[in-house]
This record gives sequence, structure tokens and C-alpha cells, in this order.
Amino acid sequence: MAQSYLIIDGYNLMHAAGMARHKYGPGDLERCRKRVLHFLSQHLSAAERARTTVVFDAADAPPGLPRTAVLEQMEILFAPRGGDADTTIEELIEQHSSPRQIRLVSSDHRLQKAARRRRAKFVDSELFVTQLEDRDTKRADSDGRRESTIPAQKLSGRTSRDEIAEWLEIFGDIPEAAELTSDTKRLQNELDTWAKKAEDELD
Repeated sequence: MAQSYLIIDGYNLMHAAGMARHKYGPGDLERCRKRVLHFLSQHLSAAERARTTVVFDAADAPPGLPRTAVLEQMEILFAPRGGDADTTIEELIEQHSSPRQIRLVSSDHRLQKAARRRRAKFVDSELFVTQLEDRDTKRADSDGRRESTIPAQKLSGRTSRDEIAEWLEIFGDIPEAAELTSDTKRLQNELDTWAKKAEDELD
């Protein structure tokens, strides 16, 4: 299945993720941009980042920064001076060679209409943030289950020395481990005695 090209409305996503501010002091807007880009770099896979373009308005762009930059494989695009992110995103959608593979991330209805005209997919920024966070939560839960799962073993009447050694390695730092090991050996001896007695009676 072909992967989507993500075109992200940067400031729209920043607000949806709760990373924007009502008022910006010196350097605040740049810090907020970095936060949302870091969020994306942490939640998108390398393959997804390589097919992602994040678009910001030209206003308050970092001084001296080229209009296009690359961060963590993502293309960061600032609108031309005098332009805005919406117009730049519309142009990207219009000029894209595979518009049906585009997935636009924006809650802006104007941009969603532009995507619909070219049969591109789109998702509200709020929903996109939720999807990324849910995906990571499920991945973490799945990893936790895999780490905590003990492989099923054949049941036998004896606890092998290897098995005892393995449990001691895992629980050896617990003060009660020595007592548990002693109890295990005592029970094992009792089982051995019972089994030997049963064999003698059968003979």
C-alpha cells in the first residue's frame, strides 16, 4: 500500500496540540515551532518523516533562515514574504504529481476544500494529534505485554537446575529469594521421596 505524503499546516497543528500561546514574547514563537516539530519527530516514523512537509507563515520566520529547511528528514517550508501558509499549501496540493496520496493535516476548511478538489485526503489537526498519541500508547502497551510475557514451558515433576538458576537471576536481589529457594528444594526432596516410595510399592 502506497504511503501518504503528509502536508501539515504548521501553526494550525501547533494550536491543536496546545503548544501555541495567546501572546508571544521575543523568541516565543520560534520555541513553539520547535516544540511542534519535536512532537512530530517523536511520533512519526522515519519513513513518514521523509514524506512530510510542514508549512509555516512567513511572518516571524527565523532571520536568515532559508525558505526551505530539513529537520529530522521533514521538509520545513516557510511561505514567501508577503504570502501565507494557506496559499503555499494550496499550491503544493495543486502542483503535486500524486494528489490522491496526499494527506493534509489542517482544520482549515479552505484547505480541506482544496484537498477535496484534487481527491486528496485530509484530517483535522486535533484528530491527527489524538491519532498520533493513541498510536504511541498502543505501541507502548504492546511492548509492555511482550516484555512481561513468560514463555510457556512444558510442565514436569521437577524444577530443573537451569530453571532455578534463571529464577534466582531474576529475583536474586529480593531478600526472600533465599527462603523461597530453600522451600523449593525442600518440596522437591519431599516429591522425590514420595515418588521413590511409590515406585518401591509398585515393585
